[in-house]
Amino acid sequence: MTNEEKTKYFKEKIKPGIIAMKDKCAEAGISFLAVAESEPSAYERIGTICDGASMAIMIVEMAVRAVGNVDDLMVSITDHARKYGHSSKMLVALGIPVEGEAMNKIINDGSFNPN
Repeated sequence: MTNEEKTKYFKEKIKPGIIAMKDKCAEAGISFLAVAESEPSAYERIGTICDGASMAIMIVEMAVRAVGNVDDLMVSITDHARKYGHSSKMLVALGIPVEGEAMNKIINDGSFNPN
């Protein structure tokens, strides 16, 4: 299949089903992400991120939006960590303070020691 044929196939045969799954997940408050790449650098993201989503799915979302650019991904991760807090030793090493909900978790259950 040519790249153009792959893109057409995806849009006609696959995308409608993925959209239906995304909509069902959204109705139930379930975060859902799907990414398809019909050719290098030609991708499509379909999904929804619900309130209270885990950092794991947030990182996946950030990676998709960064389109392979590690610098953009790291900026997104560090911006999120500054805003919402984190429990990452690597981010602490980069000088990003542990704050927000992550700090409350650390104080309450001792789950993280940056030293």
